Amino acid sequence: GRKKILEALLAVNEKLKKIFPQIFEGGRAELILQEGDPLSSGLDLWISVPEKNIQSLSMLSGGEKALCVLALLIGFYLVRPGPFCILD
Repeated sequence: GRKKILEALLAVNEKLKKIFPQIFEGGRAELILQEGDPLSSGLDLWISVPEKNIQSLSMLSGGEKALCVLALLIGFYLVRPGPFCILD
């Protein structure tokens, strides 16, 4: 299980690195696995939005937060498509 999680995380990161700059017209994003056992540790989302010095996701506007989540969802979807996708 640990190996599959790490492989999936690498694949999602590759997709995220391609998608995020297209959505924000620049910038970058990366998923970072927190230290510890991959089966029980969390994920951090590190982003860099063009022309903004962001130190926390709470500093983003509502629209920017939504676009970050959209990029992340698309990254996961491109790695392992589900039977359907609902965006609210």
